[in-house]
Amino acid sequence: MFARLHIQPYRLPLKAPWPAAVGGCRQEVEGWLLRLTDDDFTGHGDCCPLPEAGTENRQAAADALADLPATLVSRTDLIALLDTLETTPAVRCALETAWLDLESRKRRLPLRKLLHADASDTVAVNHFGGRACKARNLRLPNRSVVKFKLGSRDWQEECRCLEKWVAIHPGIRLRLDVNGVWEERQARAAFEILEALPVDLIEEPLRRPTLDGLARLQAATTIPLALDESLHVLGTDVVLDHKPVSTLVIKPAAVGGLLRSWDLARRALTAGLRVIITSMGESAVGVAATAQLAAAVEALAPGEHHGLATSTWLARDLAAPPPIQNGRMMLDHRIGTGVTP
Repeated sequence: MFARLHIQPYRLPLKAPWPAAVGGCRQEVEGWLLRLTDDDFTGHGDCCPLPEAGTENRQAAADALADLPATLVSRTDLIALLDTLETTPAVRCALETAWLDLESRKRRLPLRKLLHADASDTVAVNHFGGRACKARNLRLPNRSVVKFKLGSRDWQEECRCLEKWVAIHPGIRLRLDVNGVWEERQARAAFEILEALPVDLIEEPLRRPTLDGLARLQAATTIPLALDESLHVLGTDVVLDHKPVSTLVIKPAAVGGLLRSWDLARRALTAGLRVIITSMGESAVGVAATAQLAAAVEALAPGEHHGLATSTWLARDLAAPPPIQNGRMMLDHRIGTGVTP
């Protein structure tokens, strides 16, 4: 292997402010496009750090990217370089993705086929409805799953908003992200209302998540609870050992790459947990790579709705993302990630 590395910053405006952590909104997406090129092929990776999702901050990513060599002589050099990026998972993910994209293109395969030979060509996705009390009229196919952000208003008001929304959208299931706002007593009170609604799962329900607190809460409700950013705070091995909730949300940029995410997904499924693969609002390059991972997971656990429909929020992108038809992201048979910026 002899490949040259090129790094290009990018800035992509959002169509509307995107709810992030409590009280915050993103106005644009900022990141870096990595190109790894040999004599015949080019692989691409997307570095788009988002600290509230579990990655390093932008300055740490910039510093790590500045230290990357301009050329990689061998696969051994690449693996050794990846080992130095433990504290910058978004950078590590981007470099590894560029390598996997390059390798799968050289083998004339879609990247997902490197992960699993029977990886799916389509993946069901959830839709994003924004803040629960500001939900716009969404055009949704039947049997949709819609994700709402909670935590910006009083929990009782948000539950009332959800009741009204469900009443005019029958057949839709809710995926709720609390963003770590509730105390345990608030969560238990909210469950009394939400258990009467078609709730698919609730992400990050506790302000100060602990294994015992999460386990108590999961035992107190029939609604599946999920860990997202707290997964990396509590530790993936500890969570897999204790299984305090029923579901893991896996973001490759927070885990540190597609291969690590694939390994974590397989271990979680073996442990009897649900797995949801989610993008973080990256460019189409990052979304396409994450979709390739989700398609491999689909081969092991079919029927899950993954969080990949984030490209619709971008006013401009680096490339055309995989299209979504009738609630499913369509992955064609182009080699690599299927996306070339």
